[in-house]
Amino acid sequence: MGERINRLFDTVNESQDAFLDVMRSGNERAYRFSKIVIEEAGRTQREQAELAKQWMETPLDPMGLTKSAMDTFTRRQRRRLELGRTLVSDMASIRDETRGVVQRVVEANREAVGVGVAASRDVASRAGQEISDRLEGASEAMDDAARNVRSNARTNARKRNGS
Repeated sequence: MGERINRLFDTVNESQDAFLDVMRSGNERAYRFSKIVIEEAGRTQREQAELAKQWMETPLDPMGLTKSAMDTFTRRQRRRLELGRTLVSDMASIRDETRGVVQRVVEANREAVGVGVAASRDVASRAGQEISDRLEGASEAMDDAARNVRSNARTNARKRNGS
């Protein structure tokens, strides 16, 4: 019985571990995404400052400024596309992780139910046996009491008849 109880709580822990694993990986994913967004904001700010600096240094070079602005815009778009790809890739990972967690939880719950049912059967069987044993003991005690009453009644009757 102790082994079944241990297994029951092991399966409960496995189920909870699956949820915790998902939360951990989601936290890590959110951290990575936030880090990328913050780094992109920093790059964008530096590029804008660089364009402003270039314009201030050479205000009469619109062709150079336009070329630099287009290069900056192209790099920014490339990074944003990469950010989008990262997001889509993470969404696919979330789908796969969710499927894995659901499988782990279902299997752990299935095992927990099996262990619980087996443990319940054992408990019910032991309780039934205990009740049966106690009823049998009570029945024997009542039989003994009835024999004693009859024996005492006979003894009392003999004493009255013999007296």
